[in-house]
Amino acid sequence: MKRKESKNLLAVCMLLVVCLVVWWASSIQGGVRKFEIKPEISLPESRTDAVRAIDAYESVMNRLMDMTERNLAGIRAEVKDISRMLVTIDTKLTELSKRMSKMEEALVVSALRTNPTLESSGKDAKVQNNRAADQEPCGIPECYCETVETR
Repeated sequence: MKRKESKNLLAVCMLLVVCLVVWWASSIQGGVRKFEIKPEISLPESRTDAVRAIDAYESVMNRLMDMTERNLAGIRAEVKDISRMLVTIDTKLTELSKRMSKMEEALVVSALRTNPTLESSGKDAKVQNNRAADQEPCGIPECYCETVETR
């Protein structure tokens, strides 16, 4: 029986050696490996319909304000041009008024010299008109100017 015992002992030892080799082989490989994965994928934030509507309204208002500013700048330039033209017209009218007053003074003086029947009352000097009573002095209907006849 010694032989049988030694065979059994040898089988147990062999089994023990095989188990040790398997355990040792798995410990060399590291056993169960764990990997940590950190994803670096960025997803856009989810926006609600209200946020989209507010953004659209803000962009429309910004465009409207820009357009209004451009239009006001154009109007401002046009108003400046118009005011320059009005100032020019005013100066020309002032010059014409001065010239007309000089002409009227010259006509009144010459009318006084040539026509002794001239009536002078206050500021205006009137000349007796020899035309018919139903005809206007200058020939234009509904005109109230008075002509001075020079001879």
